[in-house]
Amino acid sequence: MACVYMTCGKICSGKSTYARELRRRYHAAILSVDEITLALFGREPGEMLDEYVQRAETYLYGKSVELVETGVNVALDWGFWTKRERDEARAFYAAHGIPCFFHYLDIGDEEWRRRVQKRNADVLAGKTSAYYVDEGLARKAADLFEPPAVSEIDARVIPDEKNMIIRRFQEADAPAVSELIIHTLRVSNAKDYPPEMLEELALHMQPGDILSRAAWTHFYVAEEAEKMIGCGAIGPYWGREDESSLFTIFVLPGCQGRGVGRRIVETLEGDEYALRAKRIEIPASVTGLPFYRKLGYDFKNGCAELDEERLYRLEKFR
Repeated sequence: MACVYMTCGKICSGKSTYARELRRRYHAAILSVDEITLALFGREPGEMLDEYVQRAETYLYGKSVELVETGVNVALDWGFWTKRERDEARAFYAAHGIPCFFHYLDIGDEEWRRRVQKRNADVLAGKTSAYYVDEGLARKAADLFEPPAVSEIDARVIPDEKNMIIRRFQEADAPAVSELIIHTLRVSNAKDYPPEMLEELALHMQPGDILSRAAWTHFYVAEEAEKMIGCGAIGPYWGREDESSLFTIFVLPGCQGRGVGRRIVETLEGDEYALRAKRIEIPASVTGLPFYRKLGYDFKNGCAELDEERLYRLEKFR
């Protein structure tokens, strides 16, 4: 069945560019509020802008249902700035029996300001038909935008030249995740662990094992250009509701040192298992110890000794 992909993010966060990526990847028709309002009312619609936007959204919601019913995927290219808007969108498509997915473009403040300046320069130079973002509009956008919780979104996109995506694991990902983990063990961990130990671990990281772990954790994967580059999971600590554990955090060797692991941990720490926990534990390898220490994880009970599995037990209190 066809489905709807929705871009969520601030003004000038790269939503339209990413919508074109969704069109390419999923053969989706793009429905854009800005395209309609600019075509009908120009760049200066005045005080009526909010009403025009609301009318355009209502029209495009209906049009998206028509397209999906004919078998065409749809990408909605507007911001979904508030939780209320996102909840209403999910409820609308649920009422029509249409699968929908939110992709959140997570952009830092400094990069956002740079993009606003570039947008404005392009508008003044006649290189784009987009709206000019003056101080008033920028302030309004910043004040209104409510960053979505991890539980609200289906994919977190880091807007850059590679558009890294962090999303929930799907069953079809198991072979690629298994391959990623085993390759990383053999390359990155080889300096800290003997080959026979790594091969023993690899035997327990087969696709079936990944599926089993994903069944009782919230498992996430990181992609670039549809290639798996990282993974990580979070679940209850021995069934407790006030404690959680991180598991299976790996980043492809060629992608290490670029912030991929940090982004994965940020996502895990925003997951509902983390938000409800007073304490989060991570069994850290010798290789990964410096990374987790930088992220604020300390030795459990002050013990800086390796356990029988040759892992450090680290923890962070919330």
